[in-house]
Amino acid sequence: MVHEVTLKLPSYAVMQVLDGLYHRLNVWRYTAEFIETGLVCEPYEIADCSDSSEAIEIANCYEEIIRSIEEQI
Repeated sequence: MVHEVTLKLPSYAVMQVLDGLYHRLNVWRYTAEFIETGLVCEPYEIADCSDSSEAIEIANCYEEIIRSIEEQI
């Protein structure tokens, strides 16, 4: 069972939350790319995980959270 939480935040705070979520989404995307290719095109943060499928799964979770917030605003 999923427990939903309702938050009331000023719009600027929601934008800050989204900014942080987009950053984490990109970290996990970059992590998957690095694990799969071993290459980095520019300096970026790499997260610790067991394999690229785990990184992709976590990135997908962040995408879902972002989509849900954006649909509500």
